[in-house]
Amino acid sequence: MHPADWWTTLPPAAAADLADTWIVVGLPGFAGDAKHRRQELLDERFGADGWRISHIVRGRVVPPSEAILEYEEAYRSFLRDRPALVRFLVTTLPGRQDWYHAEGCAHLSIEAFWQMSKVVEVRYDRFLALGD
Repeated sequence: MHPADWWTTLPPAAAADLADTWIVVGLPGFAGDAKHRRQELLDERFGADGWRISHIVRGRVVPPSEAILEYEEAYRSFLRDRPALVRFLVTTLPGRQDWYHAEGCAHLSIEAFWQMSKVVEVRYDRFLALGD
């Protein structure tokens, strides 16, 4: 047996535990137009059920449903602390919709949090199956 194949001879219970273990393997960031291609690549490499996008929030790997709560609170906190900015955003240029009306001035920094907190997690057994 090749030294890299040690995990293929595990007893069923240990193999099941390995399949239930998820590890972070990358930081995908913003995908834009390449999002579907990236998904196809990860599906090919690890299987559709063998990878997922998660986020690192306050030192923990969490699902997007938990990370979005932090993301939304970042907007609320930013705007609560800047009442003059809020007044400006809602009262300037009536009828005009610029990026800051739709997204807020903090969009870039808060969006950076959302994109940079993303990680790709992979089932450990699928990761090991890649070999060397």
